[in-house]
Amino acid sequence: MDIEEKGLKVIQETSFPESDRTTLTFQEATGEPLTVKVRVPYWVDGEVLAKVNGELVDTTVKSGYLYLDRNWQSGDKMEVQLPMNLHTYVAKDDKKKQVIMYGPVVLAGALGTENFPQTDILADHQALNNHPLIDVTVLVANEHNLNEWVSKVDDSLTFKTDTVGQPGNESVTLIPFYALHYQRYTIYH
Repeated sequence: MDIEEKGLKVIQETSFPESDRTTLTFQEATGEPLTVKVRVPYWVDGEVLAKVNGELVDTTVKSGYLYLDRNWQSGDKMEVQLPMNLHTYVAKDDKKKQVIMYGPVVLAGALGTENFPQTDILADHQALNNHPLIDVTVLVANEHNLNEWVSKVDDSLTFKTDTVGQPGNESVTLIPFYALHYQRYTIYH
């Protein structure tokens, strides 16, 4: 981001949403006072932390933004941590349907490729109308206590449920919906 009238050039680096951190590097700055405002979304779970040049700094969060006042110098690095956790989002058209999210990421139950078409790239999509179906797993559990029945598998965005998948009391692997391709899935519980 270049702000020529302020003499600033700022680069943002992140692996979001795989990481809850982002770094702003001031490649060019004039040392003039400037308030940096970072959006703090509704899904943040815990204290938002900021470091400048590796040192924890005091910040103010108000009206959904983190404020940091400073005389920024070329080479300054600001790291912000926006902690994420599991939560649910209620569908607007049906209050009984909810999705499981991790921070801003919608998680989907990966159900595999059983009876799945070899390709869904067809000239005539009507050809799929009579394709064999499967029983789609539905997650039946207490939505208020997600951490009691959903756990993170490793440092990735992969989660595993307890045996709450119905029918059959199955455990379900949850992955980001954006990463789920060419297989059946379930989202709502």
